[in-house]
Parts: sequence; structure tokens; C-alpha cells
Amino acid sequence: MLTKKKVQFTAIFSLLISFSIYAQTDSSSATSSIDLIYGYRMFNQNFSNQFNTTTNLSYKNPVQLGGLQISDNKYVNKYLDYYGAISYRQVIPQNILVQNITSKVNGFVFGLDYGLSLGVSNKFKVLVGIGFNTGRMKLHADNQIDLKNPFFSPKISIQPKLVIKKLVLSVRAEYDFDISKTDWRKRASSSTNTVILNNFKQSGFTPLFCIGMLI
Repeated sequence: MLTKKKVQFTAIFSLLISFSIYAQTDSSSATSSIDLIYGYRMFNQNFSNQFNTTTNLSYKNPVQLGGLQISDNKYVNKYLDYYGAISYRQVIPQNILVQNITSKVNGFVFGLDYGLSLGVSNKFKVLVGIGFNTGRMKLHADNQIDLKNPFFSPKISIQPKLVIKKLVLSVRAEYDFDISKTDWRKRASSSTNTVILNNFKQSGFTPLFCIGMLI
């Protein structure tokens, strides 16, 4: 029997593939690519001095992300495309200390945005868009912590993209603002949890490094 996590992953992956198949595209444009992505979530709010923030970044600290992004375009003219982008990013599991308890942080981020793709050449485009991120952060320590913090965040994004033959290189920057409830909740009513955590608002900045290929 498929677990809930596998069902969610399968649904999101199918949505990514469907987006790629049915989008209208000019395949010569840097706008249209499928990319592997890696980056960091840097929050405005500190969390037990454990997570990266907009004022304190360490490449070793959570929250680190890895995943897949597909972006595609509708051609307007040689200077302008409309584009859409969809992504799934897994929070890379890492250990942190929560009230002197070693806990594992993981989770996911699902993102969607639309906007303009600008550039004088199909080999170089700058994507500027608006959209949202949603997902959840999870903390788990056996018999002590089993919590989740779901979020929904409108966002703005910018992504310069460069084509070298069929290879697409880009960097992406997003700023999102969490408008959801900020409390930590038990993952299930039966979850064992011995700690109480302060509310955590997941607004912040996300830089991402992307490498992919034209579609």
C-alpha cells in the first residue's frame, strides 16, 4: 500500500510533468527548461539560532532545499515572453537542537509563479514573476517531538537564465511572505510531543542555483 508521503510525491511529480507537456513553448528560448535546483531558505525570524536567516547565513545550516523546476513560455516577440514556472523542493533532512533535544528537520516547498520573460536574445532571459509557495516544515525526535508548521506564502521572484548549447544555467531569488497560521502543531492527534515551541513565521528570502536543459 502506498504511504501518504509517496502519494503526495507522485501527485506533485505528475503535475510537474503535465505542466511540461501541455505548456505552449518556443523551445529555442532560455525561458523553457527543466532544472535541478539547490538552495537555502533564509528566514526573517530566528528559530532557536538553528536556521539560516536573512542576517546570518552558513552553508552548513538548515534550511537547505533540493528539487526540480519546470518553466515554460508563450512567445510574444523576440523581446518578451509570458512564462509559468512550477517547482517541488524537498527540505534536506538535518539534525538540530530544540530545547537540548536532537531533532530532525525536514519538509517540502511547492511553488508556482507566472510573469514576464525579458531579453534581447533567446540565449539570455530574465524571468520576473509573482506567485506563491506552500508546504510545511517538520520536526521529529523519537518520543519527544513530532510537530509540523504548514505555510502559505505569496511571493515575488527573479531568475536570469543563460543557454550554453542545450545547457541552461540560472540563479533564482524569491521573497515570500507567510500569511498562514504560525503555530507548531502535532502531525497527528496520537503524536507524542513533550515540548512547546514559539510560533514561527516562515517569511524570508530563498536563493537557488539551477542547472538544466532546454525543453
